[in-house]
Amino acid sequence: MNNSTAVTVDNLPAITHAGRPVVTTALLAKLYGTDDHNIIKNYISNDGRFVAGKHFHKLEGPELKDFKDKVTQSDVVNKRAKHLILWTERGAARHAKMLDTDEAWEVFEKLEDSYFGKAAVLAIEYKPEPLSPAHQRHIQNRVAELAGMDRKKYPAVWRGIKDHFQVGTYKDIPDSQYPAVCAFMLCKPIDGEIPTAKVIEQATPSALELWDFNSPISTLAARRDDMMTVRNSERAWLDVSLHDLRDIRGEGTPLETLLWSLDKAGFDIGGAWWELRTYRNKLQELTSSVKGLNRLVEDPKRYAVNPAGGI
Repeated sequence: MNNSTAVTVDNLPAITHAGRPVVTTALLAKLYGTDDHNIIKNYISNDGRFVAGKHFHKLEGPELKDFKDKVTQSDVVNKRAKHLILWTERGAARHAKMLDTDEAWEVFEKLEDSYFGKAAVLAIEYKPEPLSPAHQRHIQNRVAELAGMDRKKYPAVWRGIKDHFQVGTYKDIPDSQYPAVCAFMLCKPIDGEIPTAKVIEQATPSALELWDFNSPISTLAARRDDMMTVRNSERAWLDVSLHDLRDIRGEGTPLETLLWSLDKAGFDIGGAWWELRTYRNKLQELTSSVKGLNRLVEDPKRYAVNPAGGI
């Protein structure tokens, strides 16, 4: 497909990831009659409603390089792109709902029937490298630590991992996501270091679903409506002031929220917490001092004088 050809469901290049049909941001935007900046903006503004593995797959690093090497159509992915988002059927549906135009819904219905609904897609299929034997053993050992002596917990722990990463078995998780698996299970990767997993006493598998250590840019940008201006799919302006980081009752800053999550998971974050509070308090004192100095410089001084002249 060349750049002059209009993109339709009928001539859409077939792409699959993990055995399922997917579509790129640029192609989805053309199909829905919008631009890729709008698709990215909706994604960033509603990142909590998009789940990796369910609504999209983000390729970067070695995973993206392998994908580029296997793609034959030059216009499917920019060779200089540092990351690539592939939208699943659920992701495409969510974008259609956000755009809420007749055109978008009509196109999605066609996608659902003629693209995502196909039993088999002749495609540019990317098959990521599976977990290495060493990484599989590390995950097995970590599951044993989480389950402890209660063997009844094993199925629940494995189910939590499979549900989170949307796979039939943990062995289907791409090796590129091994660090994400370690983060999910609260342990350090074994590559290049001695494994020093933090053993959580009396940990329950359901707690895995409650720990959230993500702190995307959107959590900061949400503190002020016009803080972030999206320029394109890879760049945006983020204008942050000290006022944006002020204490808001019932709402922590992204860093405070992250520390609260670590504390909830059982980590001792006392030192980091009081370091952060010191920065916050000292900045407030500095801000007050600067405001006082500005008033000192700008406020006029009143004198009683003789309008006719003289001192």
